[in-house]
Amino acid sequence: MATTQPVLDSRQLRKIAEAVSGFRSEKQYWIVLTQGEDGELDYAVEATEPAPRADAVILPCRTPKEADRPHVVSATIRAQEGPEVNLLDLTVDGDPDDGLHTADAVFWGESSIEKFAVPYYASVYGSEAGEAVTALLDSYNGAAASRAGAAGAEPNAVEAYALVHMPRSEYIELDGSSGGAARRARSDRFAVLALDRATGRHRVIPLEEPRRPRGQG
Repeated sequence: MATTQPVLDSRQLRKIAEAVSGFRSEKQYWIVLTQGEDGELDYAVEATEPAPRADAVILPCRTPKEADRPHVVSATIRAQEGPEVNLLDLTVDGDPDDGLHTADAVFWGESSIEKFAVPYYASVYGSEAGEAVTALLDSYNGAAASRAGAAGAEPNAVEAYALVHMPRSEYIELDGSSGGAARRARSDRFAVLALDRATGRHRVIPLEEPRRPRGQG
């Protein structure tokens, strides 16, 4: 385990800003940043002020509550020949927690993805934007799967039709009821909505986050 404070770069600061935007409270809270064993930044959220640590950067934060407006209680999408999908109740492939996720945005069609999803994704990854955007578009277009197949292979059985954005922090409100226990901060992510033609079912396939080589930043 690292014993020195992590040095933050611009990419990490962008990702921290994205993560804390999901915590809505007029009360102050604290982000505790440490260097993970894999060289990546690790962080948690504390509802009460933690003691100083030699191996961590501790940032006091406050994120305004969302405006008082009617909440969306129903949102669905349906691809041709596919089932209707509840965007507020998604099960993500390979989710170790086997939890349900809520989308707060959905994009379909190349135009909307190129205009809105790509610039946002690029802004989060900074200098790694090229690799990240390529992975995003490859996943949506199925290019990664088709490249792996031999010439003349059968078309992909799983076809993407949309991208969804899911705030993994689910807009948690920090009320201090946890007694100051750390709440793990989970950054936002995109996933591909796809139709599995073999089964007729839909799938929610998460995008793998590009990892920087160890020792960089």
